[in-house]
Amino acid sequence: MKKYIIILVTQFFSALSFAQVGIGTIAPVTGSLLELKATDKALIITRIAGSEAVASPIDGMVVYDTSLNCFRSRENGVWTPCWNCCAMPSTVLGTITSLNCSGVVKTGTLTNGVSANVVSSEFTYTGGNGGTFSGQAISSSGVTGLTATLLAGNFATGTGSITFIITGTPASTGTASFALSIAGQNCTLNLTVN
Repeated sequence: MKKYIIILVTQFFSALSFAQVGIGTIAPVTGSLLELKATDKALIITRIAGSEAVASPIDGMVVYDTSLNCFRSRENGVWTPCWNCCAMPSTVLGTITSLNCSGVVKTGTLTNGVSANVVSSEFTYTGGNGGTFSGQAISSSGVTGLTATLLAGNFATGTGSITFIITGTPASTGTASFALSIAGQNCTLNLTVN
């Protein structure tokens, strides 16, 4: 009896050290940690409204950003722009070295209870690599009811500018703030609402 117990314990710990998990299969592929297998089911990646909502993000995370309707991953300490998991990358990921948050060129005015019309904020940047960046939409804090939208595009090589279009109807007077983040550069856009 003692011999059988030793054999069972040895097999148990041996199985633990080489364990693989299979969902939908009893024989996961050798070398895999986890294999999901189905002919009529899909994998759903974590869905969140804005990658910035993830507390304490680390490299290697992948989410489906419902505010941008795309997949994003965490690489080199920043969230990547949107990516398409099924298409081969044909463009270079855009980078910049600085974003001028103090020299913003603002166009138009915002008035409490009045729909924003031809309101924008243009930021200059340096160190652009000519690569692509994804679109984004950021809701205001402080004075709510507004959205700053950046359409997808390409950075210039060297110095260039990006423009956020402001839409919506301000809910009060005061300051509408937008926490902006693009290509690893961050700043807060503050707009006065009359």
